[in-house]
Amino acid sequence: MEEFKNINITKHAIVRYFNRVRGVMVTDINYDGWKNTHQDDIEEVKRELQGLLLTAEYITTGTYGIHKKASYYIQKETMLTFVISENNLVTLYKVDYGLDLIGNKEMLEVLINNYKRLLEEEENLQKKNQKEKQSLEYQEKMLGFAIQEAEAEVQKLRAKKKEIESKRTTLRTSEQSIASKINTAREKIILSKKAL
Repeated sequence: MEEFKNINITKHAIVRYFNRVRGVMVTDINYDGWKNTHQDDIEEVKRELQGLLLTAEYITTGTYGIHKKASYYIQKETMLTFVISENNLVTLYKVDYGLDLIGNKEMLEVLINNYKRLLEEEENLQKKNQKEKQSLEYQEKMLGFAIQEAEAEVQKLRAKKKEIESKRTTLRTSEQSIASKINTAREKIILSKKAL
């Protein structure tokens, strides 16, 4: 894993390694004074951590504390989880399921195998569904075109209906106009005295 050669190993990660792996009681608070007399140990731990990272297995990316994007790696031999964010080894912690060392290793192996199996299952499912998804997308697209054509046809039919309604209105108006003229002519005939 080429990307780990130039990784920045944070003070916090170094402290955690001394605490959790070597059993040396150093803290983030007293580290600065402590490092003056342990510089060789610190350099040795940095080399060990880089070596362990090279054999660590990527598990997932998520968040960790203030880090919005952190990658999680597991090193099975040492049973360590490494948290890396922006080329910084932020922290590390022991894999612990509340069992003894053998039980923890077996549990980790079962969980990783299950995780890998699920990833493989997901990949197979995606491959299997790919053709059907493409077919469904094509059908959806074709239905969209059919709907557009139908809507255009409906618009034409509505325009035709309006045209017919307009012609009917014109015919009614012309009939009403002639009827009005007939009524006027009729009234003139029967009301001859008043008509003059």
